[in-house]
Amino acid sequence: MNLIVHGSAIVRLLSDERPIKFKTEDEKQMRAFFGRRGGMGSLEVKQVLKKGKFRKVKAGEKILDRQQAIDTFVLLIEGKAHCIRNERDGVVSTANFYSGMAFDIGLLNVFGVYIGFENKGSFEVVADADCVVFEWSIYALNDLACNCGPAVSNYFRNFILFTVTAEWEFRTLSEPQNIPARTSHGTPEPLDFFEGKRSVDFVRPLEDWEIRKLTFKGFFKWIWSSLEPFMPPGTRHNALPTSGVSAKTRIMSVERVKSSVLKTETALSKEGSETGLGEFEC
Repeated sequence: MNLIVHGSAIVRLLSDERPIKFKTEDEKQMRAFFGRRGGMGSLEVKQVLKKGKFRKVKAGEKILDRQQAIDTFVLLIEGKAHCIRNERDGVVSTANFYSGMAFDIGLLNVFGVYIGFENKGSFEVVADADCVVFEWSIYALNDLACNCGPAVSNYFRNFILFTVTAEWEFRTLSEPQNIPARTSHGTPEPLDFFEGKRSVDFVRPLEDWEIRKLTFKGFFKWIWSSLEPFMPPGTRHNALPTSGVSAKTRIMSVERVKSSVLKTETALSKEGSETGLGEFEC
């Protein structure tokens, strides 16, 4: 029995370090992007990509409409876009998005760490140039947070930390004062970044020090750890704060309610149009 348990652990460790290839240039660039902004390796990026999909959007088209914005998280890979947000108090605000930025980051509360930004109104995002995006449903995000390898959710939280801080810096410093947006290494993005070109974090080839390689020292260290009979202290403890768990629960619950309300509104509006009663308003 011990041989089976420890043997399976060794096989898993070796399998996790196998070379992983990406089929398209977009996938390779996503590997570079998440590696730089979240520390992810190829194995984790592969799992993240399986949960979502690439999509191309032409200039003038909506990347997200009011319905999609409730339960869809989008990473803007190429192009530029703007958001129109309608707050509940009647205030209408706009914001610009460029390569490497994501929306709606409030959905990232689903990873169990409270970051705020819970959407209290409605919004939509329109492409200002031809765009390439990658999108996940809130259920796919929940899957990444709960049902994939533990490293995936941890790396994704690194990405969330970078995204939130970069968003704050850009909105409060870069955009108002015309200061260049910054890459994951703190260097300025090139000028064509604001014209819709891809972030340096996507397009710069991976350097040797950014690629993890299996070494004999690392191999024997993994072998030894797989044979370790005793667990380290705190193995069964949960690292997530209760505030984050509450935020996750709220996000999932609000998504279901809002989605249901908008579907009802759309159905009633369609029914009113067909019967000649005019558009239904909530």
